Order: sequence, then C-alpha cells, then structure tokens
Amino acid sequence: MSYATVEISEYSAAQTFFYEFVGPFGTFRWTNAPIAIPVVINATLTNFLRHPRGGISHNDPTMSSQADRGNLEITVSHRNPIIRAHREFPPAGDTEVTIWRQNELNGDVFEIWSGVVIETPIVGSTGIIRSQHWAAVVAGSEGLSEKWAPTCPFMTYQFPCPAQIANHSTVVVVSAIDTANFTVTVTGITQIDHWFNAGVFATANGDKRFILDHTGDVLTLLQNFPVSSLKVGDSATLIDGDDHLYQTCRDKFGSETGNGAAFGGNHLQANRNVHAIGRIEVN
Repeated sequence: MSYATVEISEYSAAQTFFYEFVGPFGTFRWTNAPIAIPVVINATLTNFLRHPRGGISHNDPTMSSQADRGNLEITVSHRNPIIRAHREFPPAGDTEVTIWRQNELNGDVFEIWSGVVIETPIVGSTGIIRSQHWAAVVAGSEGLSEKWAPTCPFMTYQFPCPAQIANHSTVVVVSAIDTANFTVTVTGITQIDHWFNAGVFATANGDKRFILDHTGDVLTLLQNFPVSSLKVGDSATLIDGDDHLYQTCRDKFGSETGNGAAFGGNHLQANRNVHAIGRIEVN
C-alpha cells in the first residue's frame, strides 16, 4: 500500500466512539461502528453493541463563556430506547451518559465526556439526547433546586409545612390608622418586636395585607386598607410572620416542626470562606 493510499484511508476513516447510558431503566452501550466491539475500560472488558438502528453521533462541545458550553447533543433515531424512555413518562432518576474515543494507533480507549440527560426533543425522525456536563451539574450553572436552597420552599401553614395557622393567630383591636405612612396601631400585642414581620394583617371581612414591620404596637403594611375594610375600633387578626429561615422554623414553630426537623431547605450551606476563617460550625 502506497503512502498516498494510507494517508487517504486514514483521513477518510470515521473515528470510533463508545456511548454508555445508565439510568433507572437499565444500561445501554453502543458504538458508532457497524460491528460490536469489546474494549477494556477501567481494567474491565466491556462489550459495546454495534450502532443502534438509525445510527448514533454527537456534536463537539462549544468553547465559549456561556454556562452551557460543555453541553452535548447526541443524535439518534426517534425510536431509540433512550428517547422513548424520556418522553411521556420520564424515568424517576438521572440518566448518566459517558462517551469514550478509541485511539487510532493502539486501540486504547479514553473517556472524553460524561454528564446527564436533560431533555430529549424529536425533530422529524431524529431524536436528540441533550446532555449536561458533570462540571455544569456540580457548579449549579442552571441554578440550585429549591429543596437545596438555604430558605424553606414550603408555603407557611400549608402542607407539607406542619405549622397550623390557628396556633399562630392573634386578635387585636385597631386604635389608630396612618395612611400616609402605611401604619396601623393596635392593642392586644404581647409578642416581641418583629414577631409579625413578613406576616399577615387580616380584617373581619377577609381583606388582607402583608406586614413589612412590627415595632411595639405599630404595624407597617405593604398597602393601606380601604375604609370599607378597616376603621379605628375594628377587630383584626395578626398572623405570625415567617422568613423561611431554619432558625425561625426551629425557634418560632418548633413545637410543630420538631424543633426544625421539618425544615424543607438546606441550612448547612457554607456562607463564608472556610479557607480564610477556618472551619464552619453550625449552631
């Protein structure tokens, strides 16, 4: 074989890639080659089936400053089992994707990309497996899930929050109204200052206003009440405020939340640089 023939054959040859999908539905392994190929990965002989019906290929991750620069699109048939597994009823868990490339010279296999499937749109007869790189997943480039936020995502007094609104309501009587400053002065408050911050001021006819501040007997509201809803001498109900922090869940609603055990967020996130100040201790 001449040098020119070798050069042309190498240039026109397709690179061999190996694709592995691991999810709640099982494990699928394919190669883009027309034959099954056994390869050694992490000292284990692994069999990859020949390319699925309709073939399989992927694009190259983009080099940019965008958060999704490491994302990848794998193109398959719309009848591919990965596409079908994520359509009408997505699996209950992540589908992990790993891609290896085979070295042209000695046949060694190298991992070139890994991540998770995020969506599987279909365009015509082509299925697209859009996947997010693990680096983006770890970095949280698309935002933290609400359940891992430092504040509780539950609506106060509504399931799954165990606090009962009846246990956190105080009846008061209006003694003064200052519409210029959005304040209402009441009698009947025995709680400490700021207890009703982020709480609700409810009138007898069901009208409600958000409480911005509570100092002494004075409540600052987000918006004034109309005269038809509130007048001096009227009775009203104050509903305890909640800033959705763990300390509030533990201290204010502790008898109902198991001293904060029912908190729906993640209060153990680091909020300071441990490399600058040393270890973090949670109270």
